[in-house]
Amino acid sequence: GVEITTAKNGHSTVWNITESTDWRRTTDAQSWSDYYKELRDKGAIVYVVHAFDPDYAMPYLYDMTYYSGYEVMNVSEHPLSVRGRREFKAWDGLNTRGRPTDGQNGKIFGSWTTDSHDPQKIGDNYIMAFLPRLSAENIYAALTNGNYFGSNGPNIRIDINGVGMGQTVQYLNDGEKLSLNMHIFDDNSYLTKVTLIKNTVTGQNNYEYTYTSQWKPEDPPDPRDTQTTEIVATWDLKGKKLN
Repeated sequence: GVEITTAKNGHSTVWNITESTDWRRTTDAQSWSDYYKELRDKGAIVYVVHAFDPDYAMPYLYDMTYYSGYEVMNVSEHPLSVRGRREFKAWDGLNTRGRPTDGQNGKIFGSWTTDSHDPQKIGDNYIMAFLPRLSAENIYAALTNGNYFGSNGPNIRIDINGVGMGQTVQYLNDGEKLSLNMHIFDDNSYLTKVTLIKNTVTGQNNYEYTYTSQWKPEDPPDPRDTQTTEIVATWDLKGKKLN
């Protein structure tokens, strides 16, 4: 794979590719989408990374297509920092508002990686994929279909009505109940709290998004990055010594 590094148009990572690619013709959302489509047609997998890094901002995040995932978080930021919250809100926005059809049903999968140039930080964040066996082909498949989770600690296994991560729960009639199964554990420490949060899915893509690379971490979040969220349930596990 390769990392595409630009001064004004962000970073991208490309897997399952062995040849050099020329991204220098990319100047706007359409040209990036065309470029990503060419990569996908060759069997490559594209993720956009840290779009709100002030040094490597990606100004076309919401308008591009043909990328499979988004690096929501890495070790350079705490998930509750201003930039960290904005990264998560942007990822939620990509999925709740929907995107132009590009063969993936509008889904954008979120990775939580180290992305660190400090060897001591490698592994602080990680993604774990559910693979039938360890192989390059199965890793590429997981990056394509989202059959993985990202974490900076606990191991997380979740399914809804037996439908796992990256898959699609079929439309439910009003009033029909869901069966949510969660298996969360941490080999290194006790769990203290589990919170289940639901986002409102609008399915809309009729918005205008303006963004400049001059954005700084201290700037307030763009109100268009805000979705309606609801805390469905919270489990207080303090003192129970559960891993």
